[in-house]
Order: sequence, then structure tokens, then C-alpha cells
Amino acid sequence: MAKKRRKPKMEFRYYQMSAGSPILALLGQKWVQNYGNDVDYLHFHNYLEIGYCYGGDGFMVLGEEEKRFYGGIVTVIPPNYPHTTNSDIGTVSKWEYLFIDVEGFMKKFLDACRRLLSIALNLFVLCAEPIALPLRWEDGVSAAIATACGGDVRKSINAVELLCEAAIPKDGTLLLTEADAKALSQRSAMRYDRGGDAMYDAASALHKSIRGSDPDAALHYLARFLEAGDLITPCRRLLCAASEDVGLAYPQAITIVKSCVDTAMQLGLPEAQLPLAQAAILLATAPKSNSVCTGIMSAWADVKAGRGGDVPRELQNVHADSAGLEREQGYKYPHNYGHHWVRQQYLPDAIKNAHYYHYGDNKTEQAAKNYWEKIKESQ
Repeated sequence: MAKKRRKPKMEFRYYQMSAGSPILALLGQKWVQNYGNDVDYLHFHNYLEIGYCYGGDGFMVLGEEEKRFYGGIVTVIPPNYPHTTNSDIGTVSKWEYLFIDVEGFMKKFLDACRRLLSIALNLFVLCAEPIALPLRWEDGVSAAIATACGGDVRKSINAVELLCEAAIPKDGTLLLTEADAKALSQRSAMRYDRGGDAMYDAASALHKSIRGSDPDAALHYLARFLEAGDLITPCRRLLCAASEDVGLAYPQAITIVKSCVDTAMQLGLPEAQLPLAQAAILLATAPKSNSVCTGIMSAWADVKAGRGGDVPRELQNVHADSAGLEREQGYKYPHNYGHHWVRQQYLPDAIKNAHYYHYGDNKTEQAAKNYWEKIKESQ
């Protein structure tokens, strides 16, 4: 590779920034070229230069040093630093550049920081401003706040601050009334951050109360969500409990609960309380079975552990062989047999004796169990 000889010449290239901007971008097709083809002397700029090479190898002269460049390289050249770029002979290089007025950039940055700091200090002064009037309160205020906030000190402090802000001056003092305290602290006690611990605690309590067949507790925790204006969380828990904890002991429960949830979402609050309460009471008083939950969890555990294997040939899609050859696969069509059942293997060979579903000890599942035991014993 032949390198071009530098002439003892230096060029100053001055760039003018747009008004109000400390950055100038040099982009586009203009910067796709054979660099150094006509120029072999060094130059320098009035601003910091950041360059990016997309492709096309060559070498750069940086003061008295020469460095190779290639696609993907980034260069940072200080202002007033002599340099030049030379593509290899016959090579087209693509560069793009940013020129930065460092002083102007830092000035804008510091100005923005000063503005933010000024806002923060003003807010601090406002928040730290003491109450001008002395406080007095009715006898029941302390008890109302302590009781309604459930012993949570943080909620109690927040309730007092809000109560002071809402208090009306009277006779040279700020009077905190018991009525205001009850209204404010009760609302505060029922609120929670979506996604916070209080929400998950209440949701867990609702679900476990249903599982434990306690309709009173289920209604209580449901009421907490209603007071907080949250319909989504209890709806999800009710739908989940219908399958997880009632399941096949009362198969119609999921349909009824889904209807109640749909009705509640269409009505909105406050009327939504009625269909949701109906669903909660129904689930809490319904017979219970977790056979659905334990069955799918056991099956999924086997799949996650890699236990399984190929689908038995007689169950594979008919296209696995050719159209119309189900019989040659050995598949037995259950509807051609008595009681629409015939003995054949459905699970893969490796787990052919696995049992995931176990009948629950409730009337519905036991009836199904007895039905199938009689049929299978007869064949």
C-alpha cells in the first residue's frame, strides 16, 4: 500500500453552528469518497470532532502519528488538533461526523441543571413552610385516625398532613374535626398502590377466603377492592378461584363467575358490587376440588423436566402417512365401540403409566369416576 506524501501545509477549517445549537452534523452521500485523493496536507477544526467510519479502509494522520482505520471505528479529535484522513488507493470510504461546541454544550447543560435545582429548592421551601396557626382537634380525631389506618404509622402521618391542609381556620386556630378525620382516614386506609404489597395481600386474602369457604371474609376483602376503585384485581382472582379451588366439584361455577365478571365490568362501580359479591359468595359456598390444579401442575412438571417422547403413531396426524390411512396407523375410533370408549394407549411410551388427574372426593367427580370404572371394567 502506497502512502501519500504530506506537504508542509496546514489548513484551518471553521464551522459555523446553527443558532441555539451546540452540535453540527455532517451526514449523507457527500462523505462517501476516496479521502485524501486531492489533499495530502493536515487540517484542524474549531470544534471537537466525532467521526464514525461505516466502511472503506485507510489511514489517518494524527499529528506526527499514523493510525489505520476501518469500518466500525469511532474517532474523537479535539479542537485545533492537526490531522487528515486518507483512504487506501482505489478505496471509497464512508464517514459521518458530529462537530460539538463543548463550551456551548456544557453551558446549555448547566443552565438546565440550574433551572431544575431552582425548581427543587422552591418546592422544598414550599413543603417546609411551617403551619402559621396553632392546631387543635376534637376528642375523637386521634382514635379515628389510629383505628382507620390499621396501625400503619406512615398512613397515619399522611392522614394528619392531609387533614391539616384541609382544615378551616376558626377562632385563630386550625380545627381538626372528628368527622373530617373519619372521612379522610377511612379513604386513606382503603387506598393502595397498584402493584404494591397491600394490593397483593388483599388479593391473596380474597382468594384464600374463598378457598377456605368463608363467604364473610370473601365479601370483606372484595369490599376493600371496591372501596379502592379496583375491579380488575378481584375479577381475576374470582375467575382463577373458579377453576383452581372449585373446579370440577361444580363445573358450572366458571360459567356463572365469568357472567358475573362481564356484568360487573359493563356496569362499573358502584353497581358492579352486586355481581361480584354474587360470584364471591357462590365460590365460597360451593363444593371444593383442586383436582384440575394438581393435574395440570403434575403434567406440566413432566414436560418441563423433559419427560415425554414421541406421540404414539396411532395418534399422529393422518398426514404423517398419507391421506385416508388412519386405519393403517392403528388408531381405534372410540365412537365405533360401546359407550364410546375403547382401550388404547394415548400417552408416549416413556410415561405411558403416568397419572396426573385424580378424581376429587365430591359428588360430581365421584359420579364420573363410578361411571368410567364400570365401563372400563366391562371391557
